[in-house]
Amino acid sequence: KIKVTLTVVTQFQEIIRYGEENNLQVLLNPQPDRGISSSLQIGLQANLNADAVLFCVADQPYISSESIIKFILEFAGSGKEMGCVAFGKSTGSPCIFRKKYYKDLFKLQGDRGGKKVLLSHMDDVFIYRVSEEKELEDIDYREGTLPNQTDIS
Repeated sequence: KIKVTLTVVTQFQEIIRYGEENNLQVLLNPQPDRGISSSLQIGLQANLNADAVLFCVADQPYISSESIIKFILEFAGSGKEMGCVAFGKSTGSPCIFRKKYYKDLFKLQGDRGGKKVLLSHMDDVFIYRVSEEKELEDIDYREGTLPNQTDIS
Protein backbone atom coordinates (compact mmCIF):
# COMPACT_ATOMS: atom_id res chain seq x y z
CA LYS A 1 0.00 0.00 0.00
CA ILE A 2 1.30 3.46 -0.93
CA LYS A 3 0.44 6.51 1.17
CA VAL A 4 0.67 9.80 -0.68
CA THR A 5 1.03 13.29 0.75
CA LEU A 6 0.86 16.09 -1.79
CA THR A 7 3.10 19.01 -0.91
CA VAL A 8 3.23 22.16 -3.00
CA VAL A 9 6.16 24.57 -2.63
CA THR A 10 5.60 27.99 -4.17
CA GLN A 11 6.28 31.69 -3.93
CA PHE A 12 2.85 32.68 -5.30
CA GLN A 13 -0.04 33.59 -3.01
CA GLU A 14 -2.68 32.48 -5.53
CA ILE A 15 -1.16 28.98 -5.59
CA ILE A 16 -1.01 28.93 -1.80
CA ARG A 17 -4.72 29.85 -1.62
CA TYR A 18 -5.66 27.23 -4.21
CA GLY A 19 -3.66 24.53 -2.46
CA GLU A 20 -5.13 25.32 0.94
CA GLU A 21 -8.66 25.34 -0.52
CA ASN A 22 -7.97 21.85 -1.88
CA ASN A 23 -6.47 20.43 1.33
CA LEU A 24 -2.90 20.21 0.07
CA GLN A 25 0.15 20.75 2.21
CA VAL A 26 1.35 24.12 0.91
CA LEU A 27 4.71 25.64 1.81
CA LEU A 28 6.03 29.07 0.99
CA ASN A 29 9.44 29.37 -0.60
CA PRO A 30 10.60 32.74 0.80
CA GLN A 31 13.79 32.69 -1.31
CA PRO A 32 12.92 31.43 -4.80
CA ASP A 33 15.94 33.32 -6.11
CA ARG A 34 18.06 30.55 -4.55
CA GLY A 35 16.89 28.31 -7.41
CA ILE A 36 15.22 24.94 -7.79
CA SER A 37 17.26 23.45 -4.96
CA SER A 38 15.54 25.69 -2.41
CA SER A 39 12.03 24.51 -3.34
CA LEU A 40 13.20 20.90 -3.47
CA GLN A 41 14.74 21.13 0.00
CA ILE A 42 11.70 22.87 1.53
CA GLY A 43 9.47 20.06 0.25
CA LEU A 44 11.91 17.38 1.34
CA GLN A 45 12.26 18.84 4.85
CA ALA A 46 8.49 18.66 5.27
CA ASN A 47 8.44 14.99 4.24
CA LEU A 48 11.52 13.50 5.90
CA ASN A 49 9.49 10.60 7.31
CA ALA A 50 8.44 9.47 3.83
CA ASP A 51 10.09 6.35 2.45
CA ALA A 52 10.44 8.17 -0.87
CA VAL A 53 9.71 11.59 -2.33
CA LEU A 54 8.57 12.36 -5.87
CA PHE A 55 9.37 15.76 -7.35
CA CYS A 56 7.26 17.21 -10.15
CA VAL A 57 7.43 20.61 -11.78
CA ALA A 58 4.33 22.72 -12.31
CA ASP A 59 5.19 23.75 -15.86
CA GLN A 60 5.06 20.27 -17.37
CA PRO A 61 1.31 20.00 -18.04
CA TYR A 62 1.35 17.20 -20.60
CA ILE A 63 2.61 14.46 -18.28
CA SER A 64 -0.39 12.22 -17.74
CA SER A 65 -1.62 11.08 -14.35
CA GLU A 66 -1.55 7.55 -15.78
CA SER A 67 2.17 7.87 -16.52
CA ILE A 68 2.88 9.21 -13.02
CA ILE A 69 0.91 6.41 -11.36
CA LYS A 70 2.59 3.70 -13.46
CA PHE A 71 5.99 5.28 -12.81
CA ILE A 72 5.43 5.18 -9.03
CA LEU A 73 4.12 1.61 -9.03
CA GLU A 74 6.90 0.25 -11.24
CA PHE A 75 9.54 2.17 -9.26
CA ALA A 76 8.19 0.67 -6.02
CA GLY A 77 8.93 -2.82 -7.33
CA SER A 78 12.20 -1.99 -9.07
CA GLY A 79 14.62 -2.35 -6.17
CA LYS A 80 16.25 0.92 -7.21
CA GLU A 81 16.72 3.90 -4.90
CA MET A 82 15.97 6.62 -7.48
CA GLY A 83 13.87 6.93 -10.59
CA CYS A 84 12.95 9.29 -13.42
CA VAL A 85 10.85 9.34 -16.55
CA ALA A 86 12.35 9.25 -20.02
CA PHE A 87 11.54 9.35 -23.69
CA GLY A 88 14.13 7.90 -26.02
CA LYS A 89 17.56 8.71 -24.62
CA SER A 90 16.42 11.80 -22.69
CA THR A 91 15.30 11.85 -19.07
CA GLY A 92 12.93 14.35 -17.48
CA SER A 93 10.65 15.01 -14.54
CA PRO A 94 9.20 13.69 -12.38
CA CYS A 95 12.00 12.13 -10.35
CA ILE A 96 11.71 10.00 -7.23
CA PHE A 97 14.21 9.37 -4.43
CA ARG A 98 14.27 6.99 -1.49
CA LYS A 99 15.71 8.04 1.89
CA LYS A 100 19.17 6.82 0.93
CA TYR A 101 19.63 9.97 -1.18
CA TYR A 102 17.97 12.61 1.02
CA LYS A 103 21.35 13.84 2.31
CA ASP A 104 22.58 14.29 -1.27
CA LEU A 105 19.46 16.30 -2.11
CA PHE A 106 20.10 18.62 0.83
CA LYS A 107 23.60 19.34 -0.54
CA LEU A 108 22.25 20.76 -3.81
CA GLN A 109 22.64 24.48 -4.36
CA GLY A 110 21.30 27.04 -6.80
CA ASP A 111 19.29 26.09 -9.81
CA ARG A 112 20.22 22.41 -9.54
CA GLY A 113 17.51 19.83 -9.08
CA GLY A 114 17.69 16.16 -8.26
CA LYS A 115 19.03 15.35 -11.73
CA LYS A 116 22.55 16.00 -10.44
CA VAL A 117 22.10 13.25 -7.83
CA LEU A 118 20.58 10.89 -10.40
CA LEU A 119 23.46 11.34 -12.82
CA SER A 120 25.97 10.59 -10.06
CA HIS A 121 24.45 7.13 -9.45
CA MET A 122 22.91 5.96 -12.74
CA ASP A 123 23.34 2.31 -11.71
CA ASP A 124 20.76 2.94 -8.95
CA VAL A 125 18.18 4.68 -11.18
CA PHE A 126 14.93 3.16 -12.40
CA ILE A 127 13.90 4.67 -15.74
CA TYR A 128 10.24 4.74 -16.71
CA ARG A 129 9.71 5.35 -20.41
CA VAL A 130 6.70 7.47 -21.35
CA SER A 131 5.01 6.76 -24.67
CA GLU A 132 4.93 10.35 -25.94
CA GLU A 133 7.75 12.90 -26.02
CA LYS A 134 5.22 15.69 -25.33
CA GLU A 135 4.80 14.38 -21.75
CA LEU A 136 8.28 15.74 -20.95
CA GLU A 137 7.67 19.15 -22.51
CA ASP A 138 8.21 22.16 -20.26
CA ILE A 139 5.92 25.06 -21.22
CA ASP A 140 8.39 27.71 -20.00
CA TYR A 141 10.35 27.11 -23.18
CA ARG A 142 9.76 27.14 -26.93
CA GLU A 143 7.85 24.22 -28.34
CA GLY A 144 10.17 21.37 -29.19
CA THR A 145 12.79 22.21 -26.57
CA LEU A 146 12.97 20.10 -23.46
CA PRO A 147 15.41 21.85 -21.11
CA ASN A 148 14.89 19.49 -18.16
CA GLN A 149 16.08 16.53 -20.18
CA THR A 150 19.39 14.81 -19.82
CA ASP A 151 20.80 12.46 -22.45
CA ILE A 152 21.28 8.99 -20.94
CA SER A 153 23.03 7.41 -23.93
